[in-house]
Amino acid sequence: MANDEFKRAKNNIFVKTSGIILILLLQEEKWTVSNLSRRSGLSFLHIMNVIKMLEKSGLVATEKGKKFRLVTLTDKGTKIAEKIRELMVIAEEENLDTGSKEGKDSEKKQEEINQKVV
Repeated sequence: MANDEFKRAKNNIFVKTSGIILILLLQEEKWTVSNLSRRSGLSFLHIMNVIKMLEKSGLVATEKGKKFRLVTLTDKGTKIAEKIRELMVIAEEENLDTGSKEGKDSEKKQEEINQKVV
């Protein structure tokens, strides 16, 4: 049973960090693929692959312009982004409450992620 859950989770877009980063970036505004690549620090090709997965899942939509492709969240994607933000707040509160070294290391990692996202 646990093995089946692992197989499903392995292919789930929400387990992939880059998908989460893109969803959070797109929560604020529309982005071009190039700008998403620069802002996230991920390669253009990787971003394109993640966008295809997100689009297939119904979380983003793309608009093809003359020179670039704009990516935006769908209503479903917006709801998911809000849930991710809520979970981030809960996780942050949990780490801050522990006051442990692990919590401080996690805070530092979270700040780095937030700088990429914001």
